[in-house]
Amino acid sequence: MKQILLWCEAQPSLENLSHIRSQLARHTQQLAIDEHLRQNLLLVATEYLTNLLRHQPQPAQKVRLRFFKERQQLWFEIIDNGSAWPEMESALRQAALPQIPVTGGMGLALIATLFADYHYVCNEGENSFTVKIPQQAKKHHVLLIDDSPSQLALLRGMLGKDYLLTTFSDPLEALIWLQENDCDLVVTDLHMPLMNGIEFRHKVGRLQRHALLPFIFLTGDSEQTTRDAAASQAIDDYLIKPIAKQPLITVLNRVLARHQHLECLYEQKLLAGLNPQFSEPDTTQLKAPWQMRLSMDPPHSGDFCLSREFDDGRTLLVLGDQMGHGPLARANGAAWQGFIQGLLQQEAATMGDIACKLNTELYQSSQRQPHLMCLAIIELNPSGNVKMINAGMPPPVVYHDGKASTIRQALGLLGIDQHTAIQPLELHLQAGDRLHIFSDGVCEASADLIAKTWPTALTEQHQHIWEYDGDTVVDDRSLLTIGL
Repeated sequence: MKQILLWCEAQPSLENLSHIRSQLARHTQQLAIDEHLRQNLLLVATEYLTNLLRHQPQPAQKVRLRFFKERQQLWFEIIDNGSAWPEMESALRQAALPQIPVTGGMGLALIATLFADYHYVCNEGENSFTVKIPQQAKKHHVLLIDDSPSQLALLRGMLGKDYLLTTFSDPLEALIWLQENDCDLVVTDLHMPLMNGIEFRHKVGRLQRHALLPFIFLTGDSEQTTRDAAASQAIDDYLIKPIAKQPLITVLNRVLARHQHLECLYEQKLLAGLNPQFSEPDTTQLKAPWQMRLSMDPPHSGDFCLSREFDDGRTLLVLGDQMGHGPLARANGAAWQGFIQGLLQQEAATMGDIACKLNTELYQSSQRQPHLMCLAIIELNPSGNVKMINAGMPPPVVYHDGKASTIRQALGLLGIDQHTAIQPLELHLQAGDRLHIFSDGVCEASADLIAKTWPTALTEQHQHIWEYDGDTVVDDRSLLTIGL
């Protein structure tokens, strides 16, 4: 089940490659893909498209580049409408980097080397090349400060494999760096000529963004007075030189774990006050002939559901899934929920207006504070007609005539491009039909779910999905079931 997040279309040409690369670079930034992986993706896309242009028997007139999630795994895909090209599949499989230096002819070998997990499927009229985006294991960022070059080299050798390191021999330079940058932990020498470790800790504590930054002091001085002076600065630990690798790593991991635990406690208290005061739709009061069930777990999370009934008989529903965690993401999410609620309160509100205004506002705010949000906007009419805009949510499931199937039409995330063509999907539900819309925390294996035997009653179908025990990962969960 592909959950489409970002996509763009372009006419492939050598002259247009720069524009395509710019679009792709912006999308990788919006998805917070790290710089090294971002450059690899740009290289792979360039090499693949260049091969299409130069060697495909009937060159494509259109290519679509998109990012999607499937079972919580991020993928990148290039789809073209050129002629079927089975030679590409065998060429990719056989490609290998040369053993001696060369100046060209390495494109396909680079693709296969940089992303070993790839798939190429060719059909007449549509070919797709898909690569698996490796999970980005986050390394803790440690700032090392010591006026001794040999001591810095020793620390880099001990920690370079397991941590992201930034090093300075001058604490004044480190202080300037901290004014614009972040790290997870500081390891600093205590005795330095320009500024000792205690003075440095005091100055860092004055920087608002680093007031709680954990510190470890290193020193060859074992005097009790030195220990007392260090303890008075509320440091996290104190190590006597010479330092062995394993004790150092043990102390670093313990300090980082303790600091992370304290941050979690702080965030929990902060987030408890950020929960927006919006009531969930009342499933018992939906206008006839509609029935609805809504389940959310946990009750106050990054997922949300908002609704509005209009005098003309329409009902608008918005099911959302905030992408991002922590207090800043939650605060932004609460603000966006308020914005959507305000749009719903306008008497002449339509789902198209809401989607367009939200797209514009998200795009403009992305220059200041990017925020990604998966949304499904649904309009219910008394006649049984349903209109839906799926902007980044997993494909909904529709139950009709005793069979379940997925609706794969999707728009992608709002706010990515300034102008987005928004075309609602229209359905007509009859008695006994059901529409199930959910966040990616509910069901990651809809193909397996759909193949199972389904109950017919609305509440039982709702529970059938909610309690499905497929390959679902731990995440916020929301499920909205609508029927007649």
